Amino acid sequence: MSELRIRDITTGSDDGSREVRSGSNVKLLRDYLLEEHNGNKAIADHILMQSSMAASMFAPPAKEGERSVRKILAVGKVQSGKTSFFLGVAAYAFDNEIPVCYLLGGSKRELLKQNYRRLRNVFRNNDKVRFYNIDEYAKGGGWNCQDIEGDLRYGRFVFIIGLKQGSKRRNIGAFGKLARAGLGKYPSLFIDDEGDEMSPGNRNPKAPNAIPKRIEELIGSIQTVTYLSVTATPQANLLMSTLKGLSPDTGVIVDPGDGYIGLADYLDSDYHLVKIIDGGDMSDGGIPRSLELAFIDYIAGIAIKRLRGDRDKPFSMMIHTSLSVDAHEEDVRRIGTLIDKVRDSLGSDGDSCRSMEGQFEEYYRKYIEEFGASLPGIDEFLLEVREALSSGMPRVLLVNCRHFQDQEPDDDKNCLYSVYVGGNMLGRGLTIPNLIVTYFMRDSKVPQVDTVYQRARWLGYKFDYFDICKVYMTSKLADQFRAIEEHESSLLVSLRNYLDITLDLKKFPRVFDLDREHTSLILTRPSVARTVQVTGDVPAKTRLQNTSTEWTLQEVLKNNALFWEFKRNHEGEATIKNFALDDHGSSPDFQEAWMLLRFQFSRFYEEFLSRYQFPRTNYGENVCDRHYFDAIMKEVKEGNRPDELNVIVYRYKYGEERQDANDFVHAVRNLNQGSNAGTKFPGDIHVPEFENFTAAGIHLVYQSDEEQEDRSKWKIMLTFSNPHTKEMIRSSLAVTGDNNYGE
Repeated sequence: MSELRIRDITTGSDDGSREVRSGSNVKLLRDYLLEEHNGNKAIADHILMQSSMAASMFAPPAKEGERSVRKILAVGKVQSGKTSFFLGVAAYAFDNEIPVCYLLGGSKRELLKQNYRRLRNVFRNNDKVRFYNIDEYAKGGGWNCQDIEGDLRYGRFVFIIGLKQGSKRRNIGAFGKLARAGLGKYPSLFIDDEGDEMSPGNRNPKAPNAIPKRIEELIGSIQTVTYLSVTATPQANLLMSTLKGLSPDTGVIVDPGDGYIGLADYLDSDYHLVKIIDGGDMSDGGIPRSLELAFIDYIAGIAIKRLRGDRDKPFSMMIHTSLSVDAHEEDVRRIGTLIDKVRDSLGSDGDSCRSMEGQFEEYYRKYIEEFGASLPGIDEFLLEVREALSSGMPRVLLVNCRHFQDQEPDDDKNCLYSVYVGGNMLGRGLTIPNLIVTYFMRDSKVPQVDTVYQRARWLGYKFDYFDICKVYMTSKLADQFRAIEEHESSLLVSLRNYLDITLDLKKFPRVFDLDREHTSLILTRPSVARTVQVTGDVPAKTRLQNTSTEWTLQEVLKNNALFWEFKRNHEGEATIKNFALDDHGSSPDFQEAWMLLRFQFSRFYEEFLSRYQFPRTNYGENVCDRHYFDAIMKEVKEGNRPDELNVIVYRYKYGEERQDANDFVHAVRNLNQGSNAGTKFPGDIHVPEFENFTAAGIHLVYQSDEEQEDRSKWKIMLTFSNPHTKEMIRSSLAVTGDNNYGE
């Protein structure tokens, strides 16, 4: 029996209701997770630990004549394992005298089928769990409420699964009918997967949405119920009025496990994983050159993995260019023609074959340069390229409202490789097996953070094959995903810090960072909430940098001397964070070693910033310059910001090489470094013990072999991390218009 207890959300303390038990249902689920993850106990225990945190917030048993309701918002990342998390919560519910679980398994019937298969598979080793499809009940056949109550009397546990549709008689409406017919007296867990989709409703009382109404009716029909809303995009859930019936009472953050690859890993990678394409590339009706390059990357990536022994592993490509189903048909025609072109070229003897082989050889050369891989020769590689294109591979699957083909890979090895083409059906909920190359051009007139982010199906647990992953998109879309990544990072930090203070989510300040200068993004659909844009002396940006290198040599030398003086004065106070990993062959002198100082901002300002020569011009989107730091110093002096700071000297032993942004400006491309393929280094901005704190980053940059040898010519460049810390949250006065914050 665990030591977790049901917690009081207003104080974060135990209310003494009962302990959270970990019994036979959790044990059997753990057995399944161990089997699914090849015996990896760390993964299984991580999932169940996250589930237990949500279980500690279950609604306590209702007192006689009363009702007990608790609404929990669970926030994870796209493709990060939220399904395993909420099934773990269900297992904890069954072990804690909550025998009924209602599950909204998606808004589309095909996705419901996928979730239903997953549900039955996960609990296949548990003969006490029964499954009921609400559609059968609504049609008046197969089973009724008495059948479920019979299972419950025999000590069984029940999943009732349905679509997220607002009919009075079917799906959610049928859930409510069951509860009113007798199931409402049993303590229940209600899981709303993709809980931001349609459930928040809209803010117009004259045009109410049926779905939140039906959900509220169901909750109102159950004596003791926990409503768990699970999503990667909680903007609508947080921005809806706190007076609404589905506004969350409390929340939990579902952290991804080891090996998760997120937006920052793509955007900040040194390996050029995001390929920018021309927005008009699809307009001529032929095969766009960018699509041909994407497909070559896909087949070449498969060949790399085949050389490494992954001959029986499925790999996928996704093409998502439009909402229009007619456009999907055209994309299917294009990719089919392209597959034939590549296969026929490689099967010929003339110039066409040599030209196509040359493109694959270029991929192979660049791969070995970037990853230092020890692989067989080019002839063996080209042989695997041809094998990947043999026997009808890859197949093309059209996934939209007109056509839905089962996305699970067939046992037939001829169907290992698949190209998925579609729109909305590929935009939320669907898991594509081992997706390695994405061709994405879908844009909107008024793009919304939650909708755009859900389309990023290329994220997920890809550590083992991240080296062959690529995303093709327009520069406009790349800017949007950059802004979304910064927004998500800020939101999760502020939400985590807030939940460390109190579990009462009603009082969470609804203030979010979002780059509106370089994108037209809005947080969520306007029908959910009205938002306003707020600016101040200190821009509300979570991460800033100035990538300009416009200094005179004298200024470079002066900054350099200032840094070494600062280092000599404080290195005795510093701690070292070394990312050397013996199991990856890294020596103790691994380049990813940082020097960390716990400092005061005022002291750093006096000793370093006030003497630092800032670049003569600024370059970058979110820039930290002298005016920015002066504004922060003003807040510190006025007592509006804590006088504390982390100072991180990145790669302090060997410096870091950075390339020019382009041929027209004196600036580097980027200072923050992404994760390193083949190591567990998560990247400059995603080290857990640092990302929740205000931090000044010092980067020691060289741009040539000569500069690398002469440390006095290293450019001293700055980044700044400005998250919503606990202290800033405590002092925040910003709220949304109709939220009820009490006293």
